[in-house]
Amino acid sequence: YGFVGEYGLDFEGQIFITGSLRHDKNNIFQNANTYRLTSSYLLNGTGTRFHGSYGKGVKNPTLYELFGSSANYNGNPLLNPEKSIGWDIGVEKSLFEDSINLDLTYFNNRITNLIQGSGNTSRNLGGITKIDGIEISLESKILNNLRFSGQYTYTNGKDDSGKNLIRRARHLASTNFIYTFNGGRATIDLGVDYNGEQWDVQFSNYFTDQKNIHLDDFILVNVAGTYALTDKVTLFGRVENILDKKYQEVWGFDEPGIGAFVGIRTNFGL
Repeated sequence: YGFVGEYGLDFEGQIFITGSLRHDKNNIFQNANTYRLTSSYLLNGTGTRFHGSYGKGVKNPTLYELFGSSANYNGNPLLNPEKSIGWDIGVEKSLFEDSINLDLTYFNNRITNLIQGSGNTSRNLGGITKIDGIEISLESKILNNLRFSGQYTYTNGKDDSGKNLIRRARHLASTNFIYTFNGGRATIDLGVDYNGEQWDVQFSNYFTDQKNIHLDDFILVNVAGTYALTDKVTLFGRVENILDKKYQEVWGFDEPGIGAFVGIRTNFGL
């Protein structure tokens, strides 16, 4: 059971502050108290907003991590919850009469008991795991019916001994072009995602031997579209991994190739 309280302050539409507290009652792990503080300051007349946050979090192991079982995996019922302290600070800027919105954020997290796969099970890493990096996002209205958004994240994650964390790419990026036409009834969305190379662990000899290996970087291209048949019925479809890229995010396990989906969305007004 979780109990959450939040309070927000708005000072004349220029300064915004929120604070929240959470108490979790758990019959498997210890009860947990966490919190989060956020702030935002709008510099009037400049299109500039400064923002930041600070908080404490707890993440319990999943049921599969605790008790899951398969040919190559056995759950670890002795896992402890992850605990973290994190903060971020950044600035958002509107440019060219609000046609471009740019946001730059630095984040910093310190995690204890980080849960990580280890051979045919999972374990808690010892010491303090340090993760920090930079996030950049850009949104732009190129034309009246064409919008662009892009994100880039640089992550530097190391365990207590200074080794790079596995399965965490240092570079992640994505872009989306959304084109609206036919009087706003139809849209086409072209998305390109980049996942940089990352470390993983290769096990052999029934998990008694291991070595670190690189997983290659990859680019995925996705296309989606919608068409409003009526005011209440919309036809939608998407093609994921349209180039049928072969890639792995976990060593030895191929991710899905090209896939197509189509459907109808409707809403009923009362």
